[in-house]
Order: sequence, then C-alpha cells, then structure tokens
Amino acid sequence: MWKLSLDSSRLTPPDSSPCGPPTRADAPGARGWCASASRLDRSAIPLKMPPEATVIVRVLIGTALGFALGFERGLRGSPAGDRTFSLVGAATAAVTAVSYQHSPQTVAGLITGIGFIGGGVVFHGEGTLVRGITTAAAVFVMAAIGVLVGTGQTLAAVILTVLVVFVLEVRHLPFLQWLDAEHYRDRFRQDSDPPIHKQH
Repeated sequence: MWKLSLDSSRLTPPDSSPCGPPTRADAPGARGWCASASRLDRSAIPLKMPPEATVIVRVLIGTALGFALGFERGLRGSPAGDRTFSLVGAATAAVTAVSYQHSPQTVAGLITGIGFIGGGVVFHGEGTLVRGITTAAAVFVMAAIGVLVGTGQTLAAVILTVLVVFVLEVRHLPFLQWLDAEHYRDRFRQDSDPPIHKQH
C-alpha cells in the first residue's frame, strides 16, 4: 500500500522508510532506533488548532445560549440560574473547541464533570420529595449545547436551546398546557398509590 510521506507531499512505496531500505550490514538495533525516531518525528508534528478568533466567537455564543437557558431557570426559582448556565456554556464551548479534533476523550471527561454540577442542584425535601432534577437535566443539556457550539454546530445549538426552553416552559403557556402531564395527573392513579384489591 502506498503512503504519504511525512516530510513531503509525494507518495512513497510501502518498503521505503526515512532510514532507507534494510540491509544485511545493519546493526541489530539500528532498525529499532530508526522506528523510534520515526515515531518521534510524528509526535513533533504541531496539532492543528482553530484560529483564536474562532474560539473566542464560539465561547461567546456558548455563554449567550447558557445565559438564555439559565435566565429561564432563574425565573422559575432554580438554584442554578443565568450565571451557572453561562459558565457551563462558556467552559464546554472553550474546551471542546480546542480539544475535540485531537483529543475527543476530553469531551467525555468534560460531560462527566458537568454531571457533578447537576448532582449539586438536586436535593431531598420532606418525605420522598426530590427537587432540582429538571434543573440537573437542563445543566446536562447545556453541556451538550456547549459541545455543539465548540465543534462549530451553531445552528444545531441554537435550535436545541430553543427546544429546551420550550419544554421547560410548556406548562406555563396557557394555550399549550394540554401538553403537560401535570394537567391530567388527578385523573390517573399514581405509582405511590396502594394497589387495588379485588372484592371477592
């Protein structure tokens, strides 16, 4: 198989190498040293990074989308508001923009770290009441929005932000309350209700 040479744009045959073809006169460790030097040359190749202006624009967009989502959460009394969501949006957009091309696992670690922030806004109330799950889910989605922005998928990020705000606000819109399950809860039995025993 032909391959592209690292130091030029020409194609080289598969048996060629930077150290030349192997010969009987080669010392036992010569070929191993040559392979190590070749790997070292590859690691010395500079990583392709997006322009600084591109990174700045993406960070600003991530911050703005985070502020919009956090503003809605702040209006509804969430402990995580516009500041928290703005910081999450800026951080995920910045880290993704500079690392997703050469280190995709960094994005996975970033999402894991954001999960701890989401866990911090969930707390138990009286009895079995748990609050903050919706905000925790919104923080996770905000991280996904930041990843979209960081990879340059700005339109998808904006559409996802609008969709998330719509889902969070659907129960507060008079003409769309019929889409909210809370509107029909009294008509159905709950999972916590005792089972119905048949009369014999």
